[in-house]
Amino acid sequence: MDSRDCACCRHDGHSTYIRSPLARSMLSVCYGRSRSSVRIAALPIVREGGRRLVNLADIWWAACLPIVPARLRFDFKGDDGFDTARKRGEPLTGDVLTHGFVDVDTRDISWAVPVPCFYRVKGLTTMNARMHAPARPRVDAVGPTSAEEAASWEHTSRPLPPR
Repeated sequence: MDSRDCACCRHDGHSTYIRSPLARSMLSVCYGRSRSSVRIAALPIVREGGRRLVNLADIWWAACLPIVPARLRFDFKGDDGFDTARKRGEPLTGDVLTHGFVDVDTRDISWAVPVPCFYRVKGLTTMNARMHAPARPRVDAVGPTSAEEAASWEHTSRPLPPR
């Protein structure tokens, strides 16, 4: 879904706050205390519908940060101060990064796969990465699950001390 089709208040118009062409061509990429500036116009460009697009994964690799993006969670900041980190949606993992594109001229993010609309940031200035905490494994109630296990459970478990 294109941001022009979205009904959320975030996509009802856009003004550009970055005035300098040089500042407009640079994008900050951050991981922990590491920060890198990437000139997006120097990366491989994909043309689609008259737009010049750069893949988000290419931006990550151009930043030369020392970690594989599949292990990370990504948030994006727009030139108007909008930050996806403040939203409570599903974390955007590095696996999805290859499906995201930044328009070189407007710096708007578009996606080739369905993502929550707040990840279609306008006027991208910063791409933040942090370690992705995988979902914790579900712990079932402690106890035997079969008759054999129940028999061995009785011999190995000790009663709790009285309180």
